[in-house]
Amino acid sequence: MRELLGDTEGAIDMMRQAALGASAREPEHSAWVPSAVGQSVFNSGQLQEARQWYELALRTFPITTTP
Repeated sequence: MRELLGDTEGAIDMMRQAALGASAREPEHSAWVPSAVGQSVFNSGQLQEARQWYELALRTFPITTTP
């Protein structure tokens, strides 16, 4: 809601807190939050931090491919 109302930094801060408090019991759901944080910080131009959040999402729920 904060992001929709123009408070991008406030939204990112709230999502950071949610990502750091996510439960490891449901890794797919837990990976969604850092990927959302990554998208928000990417959109605000913070590319290095975005990469760190995307990498956390991938460590939480690795993407596997099958041939």
